Amino acid sequence: PLGRGYRKIESIIGLYIERKSPSRSNPSLANSLEKISTHSQTASTLEKLPRDAACLISGYTSPGNAQSLLNFLAAYGADRPRLHAIDLYDLPQVYTKLGLALPPVDFRIADATDLRSCFDSGSFDLVIQDHLLNCVPPCLHPSLLGELVRVLSPNGIAMINFTEGDRLKHLD
Repeated sequence: PLGRGYRKIESIIGLYIERKSPSRSNPSLANSLEKISTHSQTASTLEKLPRDAACLISGYTSPGNAQSLLNFLAAYGADRPRLHAIDLYDLPQVYTKLGLALPPVDFRIADATDLRSCFDSGSFDLVIQDHLLNCVPPCLHPSLLGELVRVLSPNGIAMINFTEGDRLKHLD
């Protein structure tokens, strides 16, 4: 179902597909960023981001994601990014109940397939979807990627990471 929609936006979206997991650890944004940093075009692409890049993490989950992203972006010159995150769960409430410190992120409870009530078009220099395609049914992939493109600025960068699975093979 993604087929034509993906081809339409492939020039502005970089896909990283983890075909074989080198470790037995659960996928994390830190692992994804480490792998992305080894790609030959990463530096030249990310060095174009402004120092205060507006960044959106779709599907936040881990409290360590903010620091991982801050460290990653600082290595490419974006040393004052503005971090935003969306998730279907009230993560600040969860973190508070668990006694965890809140990361420096503007959290919003939102559905990544429809962000119109949260963000204007072209709001972000960087949008990250880390394993989000693995977490939603394939019928939602077009809406998910459509919203990613809508909130991405004209010269923005999208980073999409997913673990290959049978339901994602249509992206090849």
